[in-house]
Amino acid sequence: YRQLVSNLCYTKYYRRQCVDIVERAIDKKIDIMSLAYNRLMNHVRYMIVRAIKGEKLKMSLNDYMSIKYPDEFAMAEKICDEISGMIKHKLNKAEIGYLAMHICRVTSGELEAEE
Repeated sequence: YRQLVSNLCYTKYYRRQCVDIVERAIDKKIDIMSLAYNRLMNHVRYMIVRAIKGEKLKMSLNDYMSIKYPDEFAMAEKICDEISGMIKHKLNKAEIGYLAMHICRVTSGELEAEE
């Protein structure tokens, strides 16, 4: 329990690291007042909690996101690897696709309308 609380205290730091990686990759600041930013932050928070608790997502978007949005998927892989190392818990591979989806939202405004 103590480890869980300790890790949760650092989620703000981990979320900031995530945003820093994305901002460096796209070479611009993310609008912190946007809905997409808030969705990204919530996703990262719950992604960390799921990893610490050993919970898994029931569905994967990895195949779709890796083909349709390879740059965002690569960013998500890097972020998941870094966060996994920071929290000392392995993230479920399915987290990558969902994180990539949220990265798409903050980097392009929203996912393309054709979806």
